[in-house]
Amino acid sequence: MNKSIGLILIAVIFSVSGQLLLKAGANRMGRVETSALKNPLQVAFSFLKSPLILGGLLLFVISAFLWIIALTRVDLSFAYPLIGTSYILILLFSRIFFGEDVNVFRWVGALLVALGVALISRG
Repeated sequence: MNKSIGLILIAVIFSVSGQLLLKAGANRMGRVETSALKNPLQVAFSFLKSPLILGGLLLFVISAFLWIIALTRVDLSFAYPLIGTSYILILLFSRIFFGEDVNVFRWVGALLVALGVALISRG
């Protein structure tokens, strides 16, 4: 079980890293206006030209691969709540890397998620 938890957490780290790269890529691209969405193929191609976005997508694929392996070893009802650790990491890294304002309510929510993850991982 401990190896499975480790595998799940590695999948979470890849997922969080993917999110951070996607956000960095999105920041570089700038805001996509609603009018641009009339041509979604053009928007998709512009996303795929970004190395940061491509890197983020690759990390998501790796994360999904690891996740599937983990699901062959543990119950989904045990594994899925452990994804909650990603919420905590995203709050922390969004603050550190992007200077996002993370208010006290978000930190309290993250603390509650962490407590829930701790309870589930004991079961």
